Amino acid sequence: MSTEKMSESAVINMLNSCYRSALDGVAGTSSARAFADEYLAKENGNVMAAAKRLISMQKTLCAGTGFLTGVGGLITAAVAVPADVAGTVFMQLRMICALAYMGGYDPEDENVRALAYACLAGVPVDSYISGTDISAIPMDVAREINREAVFRLMAKTGTRGAAALFRMAPIIGGAIGAVLDLSIAGNVADNTIKVFLKNK
Repeated sequence: MSTEKMSESAVINMLNSCYRSALDGVAGTSSARAFADEYLAKENGNVMAAAKRLISMQKTLCAGTGFLTGVGGLITAAVAVPADVAGTVFMQLRMICALAYMGGYDPEDENVRALAYACLAGVPVDSYISGTDISAIPMDVAREINREAVFRLMAKTGTRGAAALFRMAPIIGGAIGAVLDLSIAGNVADNTIKVFLKNK
């Protein structure tokens, strides 16, 4: 990979490709909706219990670079980033989509997609969605959220190339996972719960 920062279009291409794969599933992994339904069934429809169990399982799914590279390898042709980076982005977006679905939101909705990217990038969205139904967020606001998420991700590329997007670190105490090294504290799962499951 080039040592230059990824362009805005490259980051958008990566996010969109991984998001689509998260919704549809790739070989060896179920779709985000099936992933969510599996855990809802295990917890008899208890959303928060299912969400916590799913997040716990996420640690296991991301327990090794071999798995991340495997799923990432199915995506890299479209996004032109290292397989482990693509695998990490895919797994995080799949978790976010599953949790959003548990919260009663349609991951196909463009507002949900924008907020999913915000959760991934650590964008604080309270000022955007406070008192507003997610489905009712104006299009220009959704685009602003999406743009900020993309710019934050672009800022993570630099002299070490695209692999610098993510630093391997625990998600919820697991051995390996991806948490964006941004100014906003917290992790991807916590961000997602605050956005999509705050009333559950």
